Amino acid sequence: MEAQIMADIQPIRVAWMLGDRELVQSDRIEMTYLEDTGVARIVIRKASQPDSGQYTCVATGEVVEPKTGRRFSKTVTSSSTVLVEAVPLYTADLQFIRPVEFNVKQAKQQQIIE
Repeated sequence: MEAQIMADIQPIRVAWMLGDRELVQSDRIEMTYLEDTGVARIVIRKASQPDSGQYTCVATGEVVEPKTGRRFSKTVTSSSTVLVEAVPLYTADLQFIRPVEFNVKQAKQQQIIE
């Protein structure tokens, strides 16, 4: 999933949230932010149903007011809902019905082909 951050804030701190929980980088979750393009990206490997939910990219930084030169904090967010569907697992028990019966009959005539 990607978010492109187009804001006048510097420096930028980018975080990803799933619901109200901040996600952390791990072997399964990879988060990158390319400052030159403003692209924030999150990749979740082996996503499963618990990964479904509202994802929010949160960019925080400081803005300088042009008239006063005063600095203040600014946060920009973008959200998207992701649904991960489970692959159905079908399991069935095998039941014994009857032994396999062979229905082999002897041929009435034999012919040898050379």
